[in-house]
Amino acid sequence: MKKTIFFSLLSCICLSLFANNREKGIECFTHPMLACDIPISVYTAPYVYEKQMSRDRSEEAGWIVYAEEVYKDFIKIRFENDSIRWVHIGDVGVVVQNYLDIGIPIYLRPDSTAPKITYIYESQMALLINFTDDYACVVIIGIEDSIYGWVERKYLCGSPYTTCPDIGN
Repeated sequence: MKKTIFFSLLSCICLSLFANNREKGIECFTHPMLACDIPISVYTAPYVYEKQMSRDRSEEAGWIVYAEEVYKDFIKIRFENDSIRWVHIGDVGVVVQNYLDIGIPIYLRPDSTAPKITYIYESQMALLINFTDDYACVVIIGIEDSIYGWVERKYLCGSPYTTCPDIGN
Protein backbone atom coordinates (compact mmCIF):
# COMPACT_ATOMS: atom_id res chain seq x y z
CA MET A 1 0.00 0.00 0.00
CA LYS A 2 2.80 2.44 0.88
CA LYS A 3 4.43 1.69 -2.51
CA THR A 4 1.18 2.50 -4.30
CA ILE A 5 0.82 5.78 -2.40
CA PHE A 6 4.46 6.65 -3.15
CA PHE A 7 4.10 5.98 -6.90
CA SER A 8 0.81 7.83 -7.03
CA LEU A 9 2.33 10.88 -5.33
CA LEU A 10 5.34 10.64 -7.63
CA SER A 11 3.01 10.57 -10.64
CA CYS A 12 1.17 13.68 -9.41
CA ILE A 13 4.40 15.55 -8.69
CA CYS A 14 6.06 14.58 -11.98
CA LEU A 15 3.08 15.71 -13.96
CA SER A 16 3.03 18.93 -11.92
CA LEU A 17 6.68 19.61 -12.67
CA PHE A 18 6.63 18.82 -16.36
CA ALA A 19 3.09 19.67 -17.45
CA ASN A 20 1.99 23.20 -18.08
CA ASN A 21 -1.78 22.82 -17.95
CA ARG A 22 -3.85 25.28 -19.90
CA GLU A 23 -7.30 23.94 -19.00
CA LYS A 24 -9.41 26.84 -17.76
CA GLY A 25 -11.60 27.18 -14.76
CA ILE A 26 -11.52 24.23 -12.36
CA GLU A 27 -13.52 25.66 -9.49
CA CYS A 28 -11.75 25.39 -6.13
CA PHE A 29 -11.22 27.39 -2.94
CA THR A 30 -8.36 28.85 -0.94
CA HIS A 31 -7.43 27.90 2.64
CA PRO A 32 -8.68 24.30 2.19
CA MET A 33 -7.28 22.58 5.26
CA LEU A 34 -5.43 25.27 7.11
CA ALA A 35 -6.68 26.85 10.25
CA CYS A 36 -8.86 29.56 8.77
CA ASP A 37 -6.95 32.38 10.40
CA ILE A 38 -3.59 31.43 8.85
CA PRO A 39 -2.92 33.55 5.73
CA ILE A 40 -1.50 32.06 2.55
CA SER A 41 1.21 33.55 0.35
CA VAL A 42 0.07 35.07 -2.92
CA TYR A 43 2.33 35.71 -5.92
CA THR A 44 1.95 37.87 -9.04
CA ALA A 45 3.94 35.20 -10.92
CA PRO A 46 5.69 32.02 -9.78
CA TYR A 47 8.39 33.00 -7.25
CA VAL A 48 7.35 36.70 -7.35
CA TYR A 49 5.88 37.26 -3.88
CA GLU A 50 3.13 39.84 -3.51
CA LYS A 51 1.46 39.51 -0.10
CA GLN A 52 -0.26 37.36 2.48
CA MET A 53 -3.97 36.67 1.92
CA SER A 54 -6.40 35.90 4.73
CA ARG A 55 -9.59 33.93 4.34
CA ASP A 56 -12.87 35.57 3.43
CA ARG A 57 -13.94 36.87 6.85
CA SER A 58 -17.62 36.66 5.90
CA GLU A 59 -17.34 32.90 5.34
CA GLU A 60 -16.05 29.88 7.22
CA ALA A 61 -13.23 29.03 4.79
CA GLY A 62 -11.40 30.67 1.91
CA TRP A 63 -12.24 32.35 -1.36
CA ILE A 64 -13.86 30.60 -4.33
CA VAL A 65 -11.35 30.73 -7.20
CA TYR A 66 -10.68 28.98 -10.51
CA ALA A 67 -7.43 27.08 -11.05
CA GLU A 68 -6.19 27.71 -14.57
CA GLU A 69 -2.67 26.36 -14.74
CA VAL A 70 -0.04 24.42 -12.81
CA TYR A 71 3.60 25.44 -13.03
CA LYS A 72 6.15 23.60 -10.89
CA ASP A 73 4.86 24.01 -7.32
CA PHE A 74 2.43 26.85 -8.10
CA ILE A 75 -1.19 27.03 -9.22
CA LYS A 76 -2.44 30.00 -11.21
CA ILE A 77 -5.83 31.08 -9.83
CA ARG A 78 -8.45 33.48 -11.11
CA PHE A 79 -10.77 35.24 -8.70
CA GLU A 80 -14.38 36.03 -9.53
CA ASN A 81 -13.34 39.62 -10.35
CA ASP A 82 -10.93 38.12 -12.99
CA SER A 83 -7.76 39.11 -11.12
CA ILE A 84 -5.00 36.53 -11.57
CA ARG A 85 -2.59 35.40 -8.85
CA TRP A 86 -0.44 32.38 -8.09
CA VAL A 87 -0.43 30.29 -4.90
CA HIS A 88 1.53 27.26 -3.78
CA ILE A 89 0.17 23.81 -4.51
CA GLY A 90 -1.73 22.80 -1.37
CA ASP A 91 -3.20 26.26 -0.81
CA VAL A 92 -6.31 25.49 -2.88
CA GLY A 93 -8.73 22.63 -2.44
CA VAL A 94 -11.78 20.89 -3.80
CA VAL A 95 -14.40 18.59 -2.36
CA VAL A 96 -14.55 15.06 -3.75
CA GLN A 97 -18.32 15.08 -3.59
CA ASN A 98 -19.97 11.68 -3.19
CA TYR A 99 -23.45 12.95 -3.85
CA LEU A 100 -24.59 9.65 -5.37
CA ASP A 101 -23.36 7.39 -2.51
CA ILE A 102 -21.15 5.33 -4.82
CA GLY A 103 -17.54 4.28 -4.60
CA ILE A 104 -15.60 7.01 -6.40
CA PRO A 105 -12.35 5.51 -7.74
CA ILE A 106 -9.00 7.15 -7.06
CA TYR A 107 -6.55 6.20 -9.82
CA LEU A 108 -2.77 5.90 -9.92
CA ARG A 109 -2.67 7.95 -13.15
CA PRO A 110 -5.16 10.25 -14.94
CA ASP A 111 -6.68 7.38 -16.92
CA SER A 112 -9.70 5.18 -16.18
CA THR A 113 -7.69 2.10 -17.19
CA ALA A 114 -4.98 2.89 -14.60
CA PRO A 115 -4.84 0.88 -11.37
CA LYS A 116 -7.30 2.04 -8.74
CA ILE A 117 -5.67 3.00 -5.45
CA THR A 118 -8.88 3.08 -3.44
CA TYR A 119 -12.49 4.26 -3.50
CA ILE A 120 -14.04 7.25 -1.72
CA TYR A 121 -17.41 6.40 -0.15
CA GLU A 122 -18.19 9.75 1.45
CA SER A 123 -17.47 13.35 0.54
CA GLN A 124 -13.94 14.45 1.39
CA MET A 125 -12.09 17.75 1.29
CA ALA A 126 -8.89 17.46 -0.77
CA LEU A 127 -5.87 19.52 -1.74
CA LEU A 128 -5.60 20.16 -5.48
CA ILE A 129 -2.15 19.17 -6.79
CA ASN A 130 -2.58 19.07 -10.57
CA PHE A 131 -5.25 18.58 -13.22
CA THR A 132 -5.92 17.57 -16.79
CA ASP A 133 -9.02 18.05 -18.91
CA ASP A 134 -10.80 15.13 -17.22
CA TYR A 135 -8.92 14.39 -13.98
CA ALA A 136 -7.56 16.11 -10.90
CA CYS A 137 -4.65 14.92 -8.80
CA VAL A 138 -5.67 15.35 -5.17
CA VAL A 139 -4.40 14.66 -1.69
CA ILE A 140 -7.05 13.69 0.83
CA ILE A 141 -5.67 14.13 4.32
CA GLY A 142 -7.12 11.54 6.67
CA ILE A 143 -6.76 10.98 10.39
CA GLU A 144 -4.71 7.81 9.89
CA ASP A 145 -3.65 7.90 6.23
CA SER A 146 -3.50 10.30 3.33
CA ILE A 147 -4.69 9.36 -0.15
CA TYR A 148 -2.77 10.62 -3.19
CA GLY A 149 -4.24 10.00 -6.62
CA TRP A 150 -6.28 11.06 -9.60
CA VAL A 151 -10.06 11.46 -9.53
CA GLU A 152 -12.39 12.24 -12.40
CA ARG A 153 -13.23 15.93 -12.39
CA LYS A 154 -16.93 15.19 -12.68
CA TYR A 155 -16.84 14.23 -8.97
CA LEU A 156 -15.35 17.52 -7.80
CA CYS A 157 -17.19 20.34 -6.11
CA GLY A 158 -15.37 23.66 -5.92
CA SER A 159 -17.35 25.06 -3.02
CA PRO A 160 -16.75 24.19 0.63
CA TYR A 161 -20.07 25.86 1.51
CA THR A 162 -22.61 23.81 -0.44
CA THR A 163 -23.09 20.52 -2.21
CA CYS A 164 -22.95 20.38 -5.97
CA PRO A 165 -26.09 18.43 -6.90
CA ASP A 166 -25.09 17.77 -10.54
CA ILE A 167 -21.93 15.86 -9.53
CA GLY A 168 -21.31 12.67 -11.47
CA ASN A 169 -23.72 13.47 -14.28
